[in-house]
Amino acid sequence: MVNLPIEVITWIDATGGDGWITKKEFEATNLTEFDTVGYVFSEDEKCVKLTMAYDEETDHIGAYMVIPKGMIIKRNKIL
Repeated sequence: MVNLPIEVITWIDATGGDGWITKKEFEATNLTEFDTVGYVFSEDEKCVKLTMAYDEETDHIGAYMVIPKGMIIKRNKIL
């Protein structure tokens, strides 16, 4: 069994597009907010490294994400 904390991390990211929109639509465009759930594998002053799959026997990590701390707006430890 993996002995790492599990957290829900709410973070923001850039928003963009490649089509035409009106000025009003563009003015209403905001940053995108995401929730990511995973094992907190490690973190430092710059980022949090999450993995959704970790095999301790083979030391392999799958489905991972590195989130810059400046993009994190909320963290909730669930286990």
